[in-house]
Amino acid sequence: MSGLTVLDPILGSLLAQTLIGYAAIFLVPSFLPPMFVKLIGLGGLRDVLSYEIGTSALHRLDPRLKLLYVLVLGVGTVAFSWQLVLGLLGLTLVGWALVAPPRRRIRILLALGLSPAVGLVWSQALFHPLVNAAGQPLVDYRFPWTVAWIGTDGISRAGAVYGLQQAGRTLVTISASLLLIVSTSPSDIVWAFRRFHLPPKAGFTLAVALRFLPDLVGRLSTILQAVQVRGLDLRRPAWARLDRWPGYLGRVAAAVPLVTIPLLIGALRGTRTMALVADARGFGGPTSPTIVSFRDTGPQDRVGSAVLLALVAVIVLVLTLHIGVRAGG
Repeated sequence: MSGLTVLDPILGSLLAQTLIGYAAIFLVPSFLPPMFVKLIGLGGLRDVLSYEIGTSALHRLDPRLKLLYVLVLGVGTVAFSWQLVLGLLGLTLVGWALVAPPRRRIRILLALGLSPAVGLVWSQALFHPLVNAAGQPLVDYRFPWTVAWIGTDGISRAGAVYGLQQAGRTLVTISASLLLIVSTSPSDIVWAFRRFHLPPKAGFTLAVALRFLPDLVGRLSTILQAVQVRGLDLRRPAWARLDRWPGYLGRVAAAVPLVTIPLLIGALRGTRTMALVADARGFGGPTSPTIVSFRDTGPQDRVGSAVLLALVAVIVLVLTLHIGVRAGG
């Protein structure tokens, strides 16, 4: 207690409060990208954004139903209150239980979903406080005037709770989208677009994005490894070694063109090859392509259709009766 008493004048000074405020605004969010890269890595990001061959019920589900699930869940996250959004999140977790990904991918998926959620909670704690009757913000830790010019008055627990509620909506969208990517091959997505009588170019664009994004991440990882093998040290120094940070930042700046230029050239070559293949197969020609792939309706499709219809009925009831609808703000 005596130690705290001695530190009270120091911590209560304008300089100390200013440093704490700037650290809360800038330093805390700066830890998220390095932690994200350390937990996932480029290889992990490539794995989680690629289709995984499997025989689960979700893999065998009609791809049209899976596309509709993503759309309906997106509407639900906008319309529902945060309590009902937790139910939607639970529904996506049931899908992940059916896919049963390996433990390594589960760790990557958690980091991929929780990283933006943590950032959202922290940002709302800074910039979304409650206000009293006089319109003044209610904060639990108030920043001094030297920090308030940024646009935040301090840290608010109510804002953090609001950010946690909105993070649930983000997690539902991320979880549903990743389920679609992991359990649906790009060719099935194109097939679903054709069966919906949607423009085939839209399905082709989505399939190309799902197919080549993991390759782009893998190519980036290969280029970074090649640059480091040739002598460019990109290892981040310890925070206490301030004398090494200028050199590290200089090497990172020098590595930007060394990485981006080969990545851009490789992407352009891949795009040209893909365009030649599409032209050779008559994509975009005057005649509509014939669908030669057919799917038999199985028990998983009947169960999935029933769940989807029930979910649509719940959304209609929520919007009609205003029970469990999302509050304003």
